[in-house]
Amino acid sequence: MTLPRLQSLLIDVLRIHVMRLGILLTGLMLLISVASAHRGHGVWTDIVWSGNHFEITHRFHAADGLAANRFVGGSGALTNAEDLARLALYVEQRFAIVDTISNDSDTNQVAKLKTLGAEVDDDFVYVYQEWWPLSLPDAALQLQHSVLLDVEPSTQIFVRIDTPKGIEERRL
Repeated sequence: MTLPRLQSLLIDVLRIHVMRLGILLTGLMLLISVASAHRGHGVWTDIVWSGNHFEITHRFHAADGLAANRFVGGSGALTNAEDLARLALYVEQRFAIVDTISNDSDTNQVAKLKTLGAEVDDDFVYVYQEWWPLSLPDAALQLQHSVLLDVEPSTQIFVRIDTPKGIEERRL
């Protein structure tokens, strides 16, 4: 084998190894970025008109539910009725609808929501409420929503309101 041919072969082998090393490093960087990815904090609230009342469902990750439960003095286990009740009360204190139809005065008041309970399903916590207004509101619902913001200030809140008048989605 001649010297120029040997040099050419060595350069080709070196290129192949550099390419393989590049592919390997790219894969390693991708693996590291996926492994270090962090789930964001969020609350998804669905408010649905159901015939003559609103059904309200709040959903958030179980890990955030554990943190909120500990925040209000619970064990954080979410496997017993007491901890789930604490979590339901936590949400009740941080979510409200401003009622402009059920009162006769010009002042707004917080609607009387009924908290039904909470449950854990897979990796999510669900808290259920309902509201029985005198009639379907004509105007857009005014909300006060701070669920999880005191536990994790970067929490994003997504609200979906479904009535016969249409669907409205908000990001608070």
